[in-house]
Amino acid sequence: MPDFTAARYESICRALAESGYRPVTMREYVAGARPGKHVLIRHDVDRTIYPALDMARLEHRYGIRSTYYVRYKNHILDRAAIARIAELGHEIGYHYETLDTARGDYEMALEIFRQELLDLRRDFDISTIAMHGNPLSRLNNRDLWKRYDFRSLGLTGEAYLSVDFDEIPYFSDSGRSWDERYKIHDTVAQTGPRLAVRDTGGLVALIRSGRLRSLYILAHPIIWTPDRGLWYKETARFSVLKVGKLLIRYTRGSYKATRDVPSPVLAAIPAPAGEEREGSTPCR
Repeated sequence: MPDFTAARYESICRALAESGYRPVTMREYVAGARPGKHVLIRHDVDRTIYPALDMARLEHRYGIRSTYYVRYKNHILDRAAIARIAELGHEIGYHYETLDTARGDYEMALEIFRQELLDLRRDFDISTIAMHGNPLSRLNNRDLWKRYDFRSLGLTGEAYLSVDFDEIPYFSDSGRSWDERYKIHDTVAQTGPRLAVRDTGGLVALIRSGRLRSLYILAHPIIWTPDRGLWYKETARFSVLKVGKLLIRYTRGSYKATRDVPSPVLAAIPAPAGEEREGSTPCR
């Protein structure tokens, strides 16, 4: 039974709604919003905007507001579609990659960042940002803020740098896997072992268990697209990418150092009844 389908993502939304988690956007979180049991959901829009619009509509049906970070690319910047996502109550943010674009030239990267942010702000209220990570590049775009202060540009938060990951457990689908092995730049600062889940059913079980007061989920809309043709295409692409990412991590010597430590307690939690059946088809 395939994982990472639209039906599987809906099972996450349903579990959050039925378990009493209150959604907060990144803008609200960095402003101090911590409403009891809460969930911070972020989406990186990497390749096309339309799966993001499908996801935004699904979340809206469950009363979930999340944050959508869009890359500054022509094939993504359908401003009418992005505006519709905002109308559904979601936050729009900037998914920047200017240090890569400038090939490591920090001054040029900052200038490109300013220009792209200014253009996006002509149509959208942007106050938070999230770096985009190219697994083939040794550059980490968030390193731009080791030299500059994003707050000087009227921004309030960065999706990695403005969050205390010892306070809120982080779960990411980067690489079409919840497994840390397939992450290159999507890593977070955390002093203790990270709670790990094997699959989406495990994440749903964890949500329903009520063991966590808060959690932070990164979900890439294209991974969960309800478009059958696109889903199969992306599934094949990620199968190749996974192998490439493992090779990159081994050659860079980072695989062993950043590997997750699965929790034996959480691994033992069974998937809720019916969750396996919900993920049996790639599309709703």
